[in-house]
Amino acid sequence: MPTPPPKVNNEDLSYSIINNFTIEQIELHLKSLNQTFMLTQKVLKEKCMSVLKALQDHEYFWVFAKPVDPVELGLPDYFDIIKKPMDLGTVQKRLETGQYHSINDFNCDIRLTFDNALTYNEAGSVVNGMATDMKAKYELKYEEMLESLRREEEERKKNERACALCGFEKLQFEPPVFFCNNMKCSSKRIHRNRHFYVGGNNQYNYCSQCYNELDNEVPIELPDMTLKKTDLKKKKNDEVHEENWVQCDVCQRWIHQICGLFNSRQNKDNRSTYSCPKCLLEERKKGKKPGKANAPTAEELPRTKFSEWIEDSIKPKVEAQYKVLAQEKSEVEKISFDEAHRLISGGGKITIRQVTSTDRKLEVREKMRNHYAHKNYPEEFPYRCKCLLVFQNIDGADVILFALYVYEHGKENPLPNQRTVYISYLDSVHYMRPRQLRTFVYHEILIAYLDFARKRGFAKAHIWACPPLKGDDYIFYAKPEDQKTPKDKMLTKWYIDMLQEAQKRNIIGKLTNMYDLYFAPGTFDATSVPYLEGDYFSSEIESIIKDLEEGKTGKGSSGGKKSKKKKGGDKSKNKNGRKGTRSGGLDDS
Repeated sequence: MPTPPPKVNNEDLSYSIINNFTIEQIELHLKSLNQTFMLTQKVLKEKCMSVLKALQDHEYFWVFAKPVDPVELGLPDYFDIIKKPMDLGTVQKRLETGQYHSINDFNCDIRLTFDNALTYNEAGSVVNGMATDMKAKYELKYEEMLESLRREEEERKKNERACALCGFEKLQFEPPVFFCNNMKCSSKRIHRNRHFYVGGNNQYNYCSQCYNELDNEVPIELPDMTLKKTDLKKKKNDEVHEENWVQCDVCQRWIHQICGLFNSRQNKDNRSTYSCPKCLLEERKKGKKPGKANAPTAEELPRTKFSEWIEDSIKPKVEAQYKVLAQEKSEVEKISFDEAHRLISGGGKITIRQVTSTDRKLEVREKMRNHYAHKNYPEEFPYRCKCLLVFQNIDGADVILFALYVYEHGKENPLPNQRTVYISYLDSVHYMRPRQLRTFVYHEILIAYLDFARKRGFAKAHIWACPPLKGDDYIFYAKPEDQKTPKDKMLTKWYIDMLQEAQKRNIIGKLTNMYDLYFAPGTFDATSVPYLEGDYFSSEIESIIKDLEEGKTGKGSSGGKKSKKKKGGDKSKNKNGRKGTRSGGLDDS
């Protein structure tokens, strides 16, 4: 058996981005791994509800159980003095519906309830005394809860099989998502714990129904290979993947690779030495300089005119929004503006980069092409696909928080796609800091893109507000468990709020919907509707034409029924493809 090559201490070999961190960044990263107060929604609700229950048992609870009604109580100046009202009933509702994402969020609202009472009611008054007693009991129960969490963390870290950094033994990934590669598949997604068939170096999957329909004698033609039915192997979608481990070469402790920010894919020959964050911090304090980066940071990724326009557009607006949020925090929490601004703007720099730009062609489907051949309807539409990513530096590491895919049909395109842009994919995860900045930043990015497209000569922009179905995701398939999927109406409002703001800035002119523009009685002409990649219309028009050819007209046909659903959105899944703009991860935070 050959002897493995010895490890070398080569300063140029850097397989962990933490090797490039400063002392402050390493300390920040280690602090972020302290799991004492980082709780799942279930545990957070359980711990905080026990504290709230103790307050509900107090004799003065009724005073703070519901919002203050200034009219009923004769307090005309209440809202002049109290800028952000809060009560324990609202706290309970937020807790039960999963609106709190940390213990600190819960703590701030409880304290706000009593601080408002102490602010409005002068010392010596009955309500001031009640608030003082309730606040004292809360602080006692809250500290008991924190101490309980600290003890649990200490016990967890005593486990020799646990990670030396985070204290947990196993970190499990979200189960992988598999889709059937059969173009005619009616379901597409292969559900959890179902059997399916895989082949071609595990690249191509077939659900059981599509596998049973395959002909043993007919080869399966794929883009890069040809398979037979017998080449497909049966599997069950029940795999659970765990985070890999790495051993520190200094202290010999084992840690999760993600906790140590170690990239095993770049260290396949196992030739480099590795220092865990704790050992690296000691080395830095003794004078060892940061190593060279082996991979670019988000800021070092190539810039384009597109990404620079978006970044330059939102930067001053984000700075202004920081000041707005800081002013609000200063008034509510009775702290200085400078301190509030420091806390609000401490989330890290936001970086925006364009990461893809590819030219593609969309072929018109057979029935649409043949049905309107007499009108010289185009056989294909060329377009450019662009992807924009938003990063934020969180605890020293660049994290992707938002992704946007757009399809651009230029002036060389034939009608109806000429000078049209289509916002096709949009998705995010809620880790942006501060959390209140998410909707503001994402709206500003979309507004900036519409302005960018307008200045480049595009005349129309199409957005279809379509949230993913339960279990489906568009870009980030592993969402935080407490991140909610928006409903149809909420997502539509999310887009309309953004578009109305763009109208106020004279970036867009007419704001309308697809039904009024194309499908209103007496106006329908299928050849006037933009034909866009992955859009609902391109699939639905095939069904409508098929019904017409088969003589199916009237209430039971696709043409008379489904086209009306386009105005308000249809929650059912179209068997021929998804509908409209893929908009995920935009919960109401």
